[in-house]
This record gives sequence, structure tokens and C-alpha cells, in this order.
Amino acid sequence: LLHHRPPVYIKSIDPRLEIFVAVFIFGLRVQQALGELHSSENAELHQHPSVWVLDALFEPIISRFIFHFINESSTNKLEKPEWSFSYIGNVLSDHAEFLLGYIQPLLNRETKSFVIPDAKNILIGKLLGILERKLLQDIPLLLASNQALYCHTLSECVKLEKLLFEVHNYPEGFPSPMQTFALTPQLFDAWVRIEKHVFSRQLSRVLSNQHKWEKHFEALADIDQLKPTISSESVIVMTEALTERYHRLLDVNHKTRMVEEIQIPNLIQYCKAMKKFLQAVQSANYCSLILVDWSEQLMFLELQYEKELWSKTEDEQKEFSIQDVEGSMFEEPITLSNKVVQKSLRGISSAIARTFQVYSEEYFNRSSKIVSNSIQYDISPDMCSPLFELKFSIELVLDELASMLLPKFWRIFTKELDDYMLAGILQGRSRYTQNAAEQLRFNMKVLFSFIHPHYKPQDTAVFPKTKDAIHILIMDKSDLRHLQDELYLLNATEQQRVLREYRISVLSGRDTEQLIKKRSDLPRA
Repeated sequence: LLHHRPPVYIKSIDPRLEIFVAVFIFGLRVQQALGELHSSENAELHQHPSVWVLDALFEPIISRFIFHFINESSTNKLEKPEWSFSYIGNVLSDHAEFLLGYIQPLLNRETKSFVIPDAKNILIGKLLGILERKLLQDIPLLLASNQALYCHTLSECVKLEKLLFEVHNYPEGFPSPMQTFALTPQLFDAWVRIEKHVFSRQLSRVLSNQHKWEKHFEALADIDQLKPTISSESVIVMTEALTERYHRLLDVNHKTRMVEEIQIPNLIQYCKAMKKFLQAVQSANYCSLILVDWSEQLMFLELQYEKELWSKTEDEQKEFSIQDVEGSMFEEPITLSNKVVQKSLRGISSAIARTFQVYSEEYFNRSSKIVSNSIQYDISPDMCSPLFELKFSIELVLDELASMLLPKFWRIFTKELDDYMLAGILQGRSRYTQNAAEQLRFNMKVLFSFIHPHYKPQDTAVFPKTKDAIHILIMDKSDLRHLQDELYLLNATEQQRVLREYRISVLSGRDTEQLIKKRSDLPRA
């Protein structure tokens, strides 16, 4: 065995490494000769065959974990979950280069089974297996003694999960470390119960903040485009954080419970709190209207007349009459009330549009949009949930907002949503065939008519950016190629002239070029 030389694709000047490679290949070939290294074509994606030499190679790593974090040891502390998670992260960091540079090439060249084992993923699987054993030992103790430590352990587990999937490229669909918290109905029920309590407590803290309706990024007004309130940003962050904890669970029922039992009820509670905010808008609008009316009453006109009279010269006073009064005794509170109404409507519109953005991310981030060639279109399934959330929020506004404020609200809201829709199309990962773009147009037509009571497809003043984007995406390939060539040769002013010729009313040449690249069926130049 010691005289067996490593293959030429493993280059090393270290004799110890050469011996290791020889032993590794010998063990691999022995297992294959005995027919013990095989994998079924129908095996689960995360089920790798057992490789004896890898089992032997990883055994000290696993034994060390058991000694420090499962057996009675000074390092096995319930209040220090980060120690065991850090151990796994350090092991992968220390061994990744060796596994990818030496072990994996050997497996790729020497393995004859249907599925070639992935050395690093096998190590991760073994580490997660022994971590599951530790967590199953610790979780009952955490539940019985300290909810804060349970939440701390959850947080450390999420950090490890992000490390595995985002840094070490552990494949999506493989069991994640968070899976242990949902391994049995009892464990998952406990997790849901604690998440409910924590989310509810956090939401109560958000709603008790006296500054909850103020802008979150006031000091960064120049770079803040969304202008969320302190409370809306906090609620979105809380919702996204919970999603991050459960989104890699394998059981769709588990994920559904998290949404339906925690996220939706708390979002509804936040929306109900917005009703008070809407009532504040109503109050400001009502005060403004009454003060404007009072300003036109004779007594207040006379008072304003006297006030303005004293600011004029003697000659101007002779010609000045009560009909010439320009201001109002209540000008300052009227102006302030109108600003409150305007800013509040913008805040409400931004909050609703931001919620739609969160729920529609999946729709705009598919790697491709493929639909049948049928001319009969129906609303896309992944657009149904965003529509439901939008409908709920808008109905809340319609129920609470005075009818005279609705035109102003629709004007502000449709502009906000138009910006979000264009951003979703431009920045999302989705690409479109012409047929898929027609499906997008159908979805948007349903959405616009669904939320806007007076929406008319021919009204170019409503959702102009989204309409331009869809118009570009459904153009014939030859027209798109011709338009792309023209834009490439022109300056910004000439581009606008060409865009108008193609019935593109508001989008810039740059946005148009980006949208053309979204057509997946367009041949390369």
C-alpha cells in the first residue's frame, strides 16, 4: 500500500500527504470492489452514500464535538450555545480548502457510483447530525428553564444556517439546522408559542413608541426613497426576521403555521393600529376645513384686514379694502394641518406599497417566467397573496378615510405603487418571453382594476411607468432589437424623441435598455 503512488492530478511534495492519498484511494477502491459504495438514482438529494474513508477521516472531528458539547464537560454550557455553533463554523473554515482541493478531486476521479459523494457536504451532514443530538438534549431544558436562552439558541442556529447556505454553498433543499426545532409536533408547538409571545411583545413595544408615525430615516432624507415610518420599518424588520428563521424548513405546513398564526395576525393588529393614524388624518383634515370656513366669516376677515392694514404704508392703506385681504387669521394652523394630511397620506401609501413589495418579491424574483402558449390568461398563483394583502389594506383606508380625501390618496398611492412595480420588474431576477410578458400585462390589469375604483386602461396618467415597462416587454423581437440599436447611438435628448415614436411616454432610455435585456427570448447582438 505504501508503494501506491498518488495519481498525477494530485501534486504534492509532502511525503505524508502522498501516503494519505494512497491510503485514501486504496480504501475507496476496496469499498467499491466489495460493492458497498453505491447510490440509487431515486435517492433523496441530501442522502449521500456512506464513504468509509470519509467516515474515518471525520471521526475525530465528531468525537471532539461529543466530548466538548454533549458529554459532561466545562465547555458544555446551556447558557453558551454559541460555543458549539462556532465549533462547526471553525471546522468548516479550517478544512474547506483541504476538502475541495484534495479530497473532492480524488472522489471525482475514483468514484464509480451514480452520485459522486460531496466531501464537504458529507462533513456538514455529519456535523448537523451531531448538532441535532445536542439540541434535542438541550431544548427541553431551555423550554423548562429560560425562554431568553431558547431565543438566543435560535439566533445562533440562524447564524450557522446562513453560514452553511450562503458561505459554504450547502444546497437549498437539504435539511437545515433549524429543522431540529420542528422535529416533533411538541417541539414545533413550543417554537410557535415562543415566537408568538416574542412577536406580540415586540409589536406592543413598537406601538407604544410615541414617535411611531415619524419617518425612520429623517436624518438621511437625501438617500431615503421609501420614507417608511419608525413603526412600519420595525414591523417589516420583525416580519422578515421571523421569515428568516423558518423559511428553510422542509415541511410546508410548518411554514404555513408561522405565517397564519404569527405574521398575519400581528400584521392585522398593526393595520388596526393604523386606523388611529387614519383618524388623526381625518382630524387634521376636519380642522383644516373648519378653519378655512371660519377664515371667511366676517369677524375673522375684519381681524385679518386690520392685521394686514397695519403692515402697509399710509398710501396703500387708503386703497386697501376688506376684499383685498389675502391671508387668514388661521393661516398657520391651516397650513400645518394640510401638511399633516399630505405627509400622512404619503406615509399610508408608502406603508401599503411596501407591504405589497414584500409579498410580491417571490413573483418578481423567479429565475424565469414560463407560461403556456394559450391565449387564455389567469392571475398568476404567486400574485394572489400580494393582491389579498393589498385588498385588505386598501379596504381599511376606504372604510376610515373621508371621501373628499380619496382622490388625493389615490393620486399619491398609485404613484407609489407605480414606482414599486417598475422597481420589481427592473430589479427582480425574472426574465420574460413575449408570452410571459403578456401574462404580466394580464396580472397588472387585474391588479390595477382591483385596487383603483376608477381605473381605465386608456388613462395614461395612472401607472404610466408600469404601462411603459409592459409595453416594452411585449414588443416584437425585431422592434426591440431595432429600438436597442437606435438608443445605443443617441444622446439622452434624441432618445426621448425615439421613445415617443415607440409610444413609450415616461421611461428613460436607460430604463428602456434595462427592460429590453429582461426579454429572455431576444437573440444576442
